[in-house]
Amino acid sequence: MFLDDPEIFRNVVDNLQTGIYLTDCQRRIMFWNKGAEHITGYMRHEVVGRFCRDNILMHCNEAGTILCEGECPLAESIRDGKQKEGQFYLRHKTGYQVPVKVWTIAIRDARGAIVGAAESFEVRNTASEQERHQSTLAAHGCLDTTTGLPNHGLTRSHLRESLVLFAEHHLPFGVLCIQLELVEFEAAHSWEAMHAILQVSARTIAHILGPTAFLGRWAENQFLAILPECGRVELEKLRHETYRVVNSSEFAGGEIRYPSGHRSGGPWSNPTTPSNRSRSGRCRLWVWAPQVREITPPSRPPLTAVRRAEPKCSSLSVS
Repeated sequence: MFLDDPEIFRNVVDNLQTGIYLTDCQRRIMFWNKGAEHITGYMRHEVVGRFCRDNILMHCNEAGTILCEGECPLAESIRDGKQKEGQFYLRHKTGYQVPVKVWTIAIRDARGAIVGAAESFEVRNTASEQERHQSTLAAHGCLDTTTGLPNHGLTRSHLRESLVLFAEHHLPFGVLCIQLELVEFEAAHSWEAMHAILQVSARTIAHILGPTAFLGRWAENQFLAILPECGRVELEKLRHETYRVVNSSEFAGGEIRYPSGHRSGGPWSNPTTPSNRSRSGRCRLWVWAPQVREITPPSRPPLTAVRRAEPKCSSLSVS
């Protein structure tokens, strides 16, 4: 059985994206996996055999205190055998600081004696920064209370900013207008279900578009996505991906559905026709992607022209 083969375990640990290294009781590095190589920039042959107290990674806390000169979680695990964790910074090989979350455990032999320690670490995500940003937006009345997305006013401002950047610096961007058709769904479900479907849709679409996209609530059942540096091909891929993924999303009390057939009419792609509309009370998704054309902006566009264009969904996909 493969669980009895230590080489399999070694290969698995070696190929994890999480950084992992093992030391003996003197904190000499005995093992350094590929995840550690990727996060730190140090290859295995550069660190194995060296002591972590040599400050290869220069672990430090938020105050800038070097951990190896004081409270090192790895040393503490060797000393008391307890698991430690914390949020620190390490120095990448090229010199910049990487925020990481660290876990350390003691390694014991068959008799229970401590023979070393293991540390695993991952790059810290920006969840805390994002939460602070969300709190700031909420405090200034810029968030939609149902979905947690930027509200119409903030979305409008971001759209105006994208238009100005395009006009002045030729920075392209794309726009997707995403609408849930909820008339029949609303008639068959409670307002709690309506809120649930909007929340699920917002989160799903945000994950599809990725962290660089701006997603806001444009109207009651409509979202507007602003995608920097997004051309016609990328925009079309995201449109189809939004169809596919949101269609398979589920929430408490029902499913998101839209008809599989669609037609193209003019600059808009509309997946719903009157002849195939369902009356089951399910909601359907429309994703509108304006045709992308090459636009050469004037060197100094009049601000009034930008202001006239900003609310027009059908003309906001430019590259």
